[in-house]
Amino acid sequence: MDSDGLVGLGSLGAAGRAVVRRVYEEAFEVWEREPFEELVDREDKGDARTLVMCEGAVPIGLATVSWPGVAGWSYLEYFAVDARLRSRGAGSRMWRALVEQLPAHAPRMVLEIHDPAGAPAGSAERETHERRRRFYERVGAVPLPVSGYVMPELPDTGSGHPGLLLAWLPERRVPGGAECAALVRAHQASYGLPPDHPLTAAVLARQGSTRSV
Repeated sequence: MDSDGLVGLGSLGAAGRAVVRRVYEEAFEVWEREPFEELVDREDKGDARTLVMCEGAVPIGLATVSWPGVAGWSYLEYFAVDARLRSRGAGSRMWRALVEQLPAHAPRMVLEIHDPAGAPAGSAERETHERRRRFYERVGAVPLPVSGYVMPELPDTGSGHPGLLLAWLPERRVPGGAECAALVRAHQASYGLPPDHPLTAAVLARQGSTRSV
């Protein structure tokens, strides 16, 4: 997957990793990120792949991808660009490099974002969430027909935040039915939730009542 400015986190030295850590911790709230040391450990073990975009020798963004167990799908866990470089095209360049290098066995990608409607109208938080949604839709991700999705809170997975599931597919279709349900289960399982966890069960039950999945 290393190509066109994307390098594996494991290939960086201590100074490079320190820069990536700063970008990572500035981009995500404590409740929505795992400790950076675990991210490094998962990269070393091959459980997930964290790719870093560099300008010259300086890291400017990262993307962490894993494989949730749904055939044909990759799971985008984290995607962030140095805040000082946003709105300058760096995110779009990193996205293009990432999707071009998705593995042949999992060329589709699912991700979750905050639901902007879950933040107060007119707040800075809502604008941030709207900005992220606009970015992903601009680069070709489409909302999945999953109502009432909840993003579990790390490390306390007994509570959650309103979220949206998006997908990027080279064939530009919108998944539905059993495929969406499988992605919901796999996404929730990536947090360590069992299939019968109340958060997962509530999301799936809501789909049954609305027929959106």
